[in-house]
Amino acid sequence: MAASWHLAPSLAQLRREINTRWPSRDKTSDGTIGDAAHSARASDHNPNSRGSVNAIDIDEDGIDAWGLVALLITDPRVYYVIYEGRIWQRKHGFVPRPYAGINAHRKHVHVSIIQSVAAEQNTTPWSVAKIGASSSVKPSTGGSTNKPSATNTKPKPNNQSEEDELMALSKETLKQITDATLGVNVTANGKSAPLVQHMAEAFVADKAQSAKLAELDGKIAALAQQVAKIAKKVGA
Repeated sequence: MAASWHLAPSLAQLRREINTRWPSRDKTSDGTIGDAAHSARASDHNPNSRGSVNAIDIDEDGIDAWGLVALLITDPRVYYVIYEGRIWQRKHGFVPRPYAGINAHRKHVHVSIIQSVAAEQNTTPWSVAKIGASSSVKPSTGGSTNKPSATNTKPKPNNQSEEDELMALSKETLKQITDATLGVNVTANGKSAPLVQHMAEAFVADKAQSAKLAELDGKIAALAQQVAKIAKKVGA
């Protein structure tokens, strides 16, 4: 193990935002650099050749763990996330899959970033403050697949952005359908894949369509202004 090490600056930024969002959270299961057991095997908790530790564990108690997972898997710096016996990997399009490692990560959220200088040094805010209020229901660590309900979901404020609404949808989707869709293949548009993958692709398509509609609305508004100016000149 390297004599000196540091937590990747991008992950240090993530931890600061989490501590600000939930200042009274439990940190018992937090972790950065790996112990002796980690050093004996390949792990992102071990420092790389640059001395950078590119993984962090965040205790699930006192935070919205599922909301955090939903946020993390949308970030370009993230390589994979593990929580509650499931893993979301970039190479699999962040579709949830069963995790067969020796640690199921049932008491904390594990996040690893890409092993690159760019991912390590990118301290762009993670937008943790956008995650909704923490649920008081702790995800099951036993055989049950029940997840926290959305009973504490707040009504959408009039000034809530489309991005916030999409983030809330992503969080609730993770909590409510992950277990039901693991390993279940369906065929849609001639393609056989897990249902959650079809839903994720549809979600991305809807978001892209919304962006196109917003752009079209802007062009229509600009055209209307030009027409109004011409009409004003004609009437003068």
